[in-house]
Amino acid sequence: MNSSGDDNDASGSQDEPPLASPGNESLEKEETMNTALSHIMEVKNTFHDQEHKFKTYLVLLKDYGAKRIDVPTLIPRVKELFKGYNNLIVGLNCFLQPGCEITLDDAEDDAQELHN
Repeated sequence: MNSSGDDNDASGSQDEPPLASPGNESLEKEETMNTALSHIMEVKNTFHDQEHKFKTYLVLLKDYGAKRIDVPTLIPRVKELFKGYNNLIVGLNCFLQPGCEITLDDAEDDAQELHN
């Protein structure tokens, strides 16, 4: 009991769930990893006869991960590389931070410019 007479301490109610549990974070990381690997395999399968596109994409991801390029540099390069493949362009989102995602509208706008 504290000095005011209640059993609650300054940390709050014991009925409140933890903000993040280690198990949930682990599941989210695993799901993110599976999504990223699925996306990379989709790119590889799509460009099975254009190996240079797949290798270029891997280099872009590596450079982004190593912070040699930033999001404003990465996105237009990927859009150019995957021109006409909106599903692959949007698939880049699994590697981007929240708030930096490419929307389908962005990818469709680029495809429209190709046809005009």
